[in-house]
Amino acid sequence: MGGRFLSVVDDFLPRAMDFRQSALEAEYGSLSYGSEVYERMSVTGPREESLVRPHIERVVGFQIAPVASYWRLSGIGESTGMGFDWRVHADDSIAAYSCVLHLSAPGLERGGTVFWAPLDEDRVVSLTDFTDPSMWRTDLMVNMRFNRGILFDARMVHSAQPIAGWGETADGSRLVWVCFFNRA
Repeated sequence: MGGRFLSVVDDFLPRAMDFRQSALEAEYGSLSYGSEVYERMSVTGPREESLVRPHIERVVGFQIAPVASYWRLSGIGESTGMGFDWRVHADDSIAAYSCVLHLSAPGLERGGTVFWAPLDEDRVVSLTDFTDPSMWRTDLMVNMRFNRGILFDARMVHSAQPIAGWGETADGSRLVWVCFFNRA
């Protein structure tokens, strides 16, 4: 597993509460990616990407080409994708870089984003290892904080923490905006 670019930026967007409100007003549903199905997803596009793009480019130091973006609400008892109780992943099948923008309401932040490293650094990691917690150790925990942006190399293995999220309502659930991008 490769990748070491990681940047954590607080107060990422100047009008983050407006961006959060747009996320709360969006329509959510299931999103399929290959054989995986993710609940409470809302695909975003050029409008949202144009609002965030200059802030991403300021951090990474180059122009970006977004590949995909979405809002995700993660509530109690939701699937991690593919129906596993525990699952980590990397995003490099989608793009070279990832951005996770924490949008959970101030005061309701719990957990965050965890980056994982294999326990056996010499072992070649397979896809089935992503659902086996005995294969991994926490490398870094970036705590959830409203308007905190995390930009990282998409090869870095990560997960939400807690993995299944929290909350029963949209306003009280884990909420993030995710963008996958390459160099322009």
